[in-house]
Amino acid sequence: MVKILVIEDNSDLREEMLLFLEEKQIQAIGAEDGVVGFELAQEFQPDLILCDLMMPKRDGYETLKALRNHSSTVHIPVVFLTALSERANMRKAMENGADDYLTKPFTLDELLNTIAACLNKENHYQSLAKIERERADALEQEIQLLKEINSAKENLLNKLIQEMSDPLTTINLALEMIDEASTEARRRLYLKTLKKEFSHQVQLINQATDIRKLLTPENIHLLRYFNISGESNSANETKL
Repeated sequence: MVKILVIEDNSDLREEMLLFLEEKQIQAIGAEDGVVGFELAQEFQPDLILCDLMMPKRDGYETLKALRNHSSTVHIPVVFLTALSERANMRKAMENGADDYLTKPFTLDELLNTIAACLNKENHYQSLAKIERERADALEQEIQLLKEINSAKENLLNKLIQEMSDPLTTINLALEMIDEASTEARRRLYLKTLKKEFSHQVQLINQATDIRKLLTPENIHLLRYFNISGESNSANETKL
């Protein structure tokens, strides 16, 4: 149900508006001045505020300023109710954040049409804001995925370098030992070591190639599970 706050110091007009809104299945509440209206706006959280321009204690301008400066009411659209002689001041009101105005005297149909137009405009703005939030969230998720993919590639490269360091050292030593081998048997032994380490290097490269194929946004859940993306998961450590 739509909720509307009516801030109007004329009690007869205020009560008539409240009765009319209730007949239209609108939950309405009234305030006799801007001070009470501002307090009710925070508590009631209406979908729209109808506010008289000239009131005691706090006029419409000051009420609007208070509403726009408070985090819980800054988003609520405000329609000013103004006498014909006050229309010259409406530019000031619109510049200060009013959404629309209705000139007194007005008919009940004019009141209802103004409310409908303002709420439709607000719903449109909210829809646009929702779309922008969804786009921003999707972009943030995409950026996060790319960060994890890049992190996974870096982790894969670091692990590959680490795993290849020891075999390369062994290969280098075996080559030196072949040159210094005193018998054919020792040469064959060192050659066997070279073949073994070469096979291990090929296996590492093949494993790295297979894992690299998984480094896509579609497989990010696998990367997280096997801790390839760099996220903490001590129970699922993996090695090449």
